[in-house]
Amino acid sequence: MRSKLRIEQSTRWQVSPLCCRYVVACCSSVAARVLDDGLANAKALHWALGFLSDGECETLGTWVQPVEGRMPWHEVFGGLSVRGVRQIRLVASCAPAELRDGLRAVYPAAHAVPSIDHLMSQSLALVAPRHRETVAGVLAGLSAAADAGAATAALHGIHAGRWGVVYPALVEGWRLVLGQLGPFYALPGPLRGVFLEGDQRVQALQRSIGRAVGRHGPFADVAEAESFLMHLLQRRERRMVSGAQARVFAQNTRLPAGPKSRMSALGF
Repeated sequence: MRSKLRIEQSTRWQVSPLCCRYVVACCSSVAARVLDDGLANAKALHWALGFLSDGECETLGTWVQPVEGRMPWHEVFGGLSVRGVRQIRLVASCAPAELRDGLRAVYPAAHAVPSIDHLMSQSLALVAPRHRETVAGVLAGLSAAADAGAATAALHGIHAGRWGVVYPALVEGWRLVLGQLGPFYALPGPLRGVFLEGDQRVQALQRSIGRAVGRHGPFADVAEAESFLMHLLQRRERRMVSGAQARVFAQNTRLPAGPKSRMSALGF
C-alpha cells in the first residue's frame, strides 16, 4: 500500500508546475536493479535539481533510460517546458555531450557544461592521498578564475609547476574540458556561486542516493524504482530549502525589512 501511494505521489509530482527560470539544472543518474521476468536487470535512473538565482532549489523530475537507444533528452526538456520552465541558463552534467542536442532543441540559448565537482573528484582520484588537500586548493583556483582566459593562464601555471610534472594526466584532463566551461565563466560572480554550490550538492546527493538504492535491492518494476528515487529527492529537497530559509532569515535579521527582502521569495 505504501509503495502504491508513493507511486501515485510521484506521478503527480512529475507533472506539477515549475518555476519559469533556473540559473542551472544539475543532472545526475544512478544505477538500479529492476526485476523483469524474475531477473534483475540494470537500469539507469536520471534525475535533476533546478537552482534559482537565490540558491533555492527544487526537484525537476526523474526519468528512466530506455531499454534500447539513447536517452530522449529532447522529450525530457520538452516536458519541463510544458510544466512552465521558460529559461535554463546552464545544465551541468557528468556527460554534457549526451544531452546537448536535446537541450538546445528546446532551450536554444542554454548551454550544457561539465560538472566541475565531478571533474574535481576525477582529478583527485589521480593524486596520492598525501597530496590531495594541496592539489584541491590549487585546482580550486581554476573555478575561481575571473574569466576563461584567466582560467587558461592558471592551468598553464599548474602545467609548468610541480603538480604538472608529478601529475601530467591531471592537467591534460582539465585542458580537454576547460573550453567547454566558457558559459560558466560568463556568469556573474553571484550566479557562479549558485552553480558551484548546486553542482557540489548534487554530486554529494548522487553518492548518497547510490548507497540508498544499493541497500534497497532489486525493485519490483520501473515505477517502484522511480517513485523510490523521487521520495529520496523530495526529502533532501525539503532539507535544502529549510537550510536556504535559515540562511536568508539570518541575513534579514541583520538588515532592515523592505521591498528588496529575500524573505518574500521564500514564502515568508
